Amino acid sequence: MRRDMDKVREILVDLGKGVESLEYSQIDENEKNYIYHMQILKEAGLITWKHFNEYQTQTTSFDEPRLTWIGNDYLDNISNDTIWKKTKDIIRSKGFELSEVPFSIIKEIAKTKLKQSIGID
Repeated sequence: MRRDMDKVREILVDLGKGVESLEYSQIDENEKNYIYHMQILKEAGLITWKHFNEYQTQTTSFDEPRLTWIGNDYLDNISNDTIWKKTKDIIRSKGFELSEVPFSIIKEIAKTKLKQSIGID
């Protein structure tokens, strides 16, 4: 399975709104994708949670998931729909798909677009 930056953004936006827990089916392919992304987001230091449980009912739950400082900073760069679209458009205009570009570069492009939109750059 590969990282999907649109899924990453979706999860970060949802967590930014505040949730007490998340529960996903280990059977449903789309929900397995969420589980994978939650795990790699934690590995990257963007999110954390208090408890991670896998149940015999083939569900996985994340209790008290939240954004870290780094996660909040990244979300600030990509939460605006226009900024996110421009970030993706720049990457695609260079002949790349979002999944082919490292996180650090995506973050820098989004940060640059945000700066330009508020007149800093």
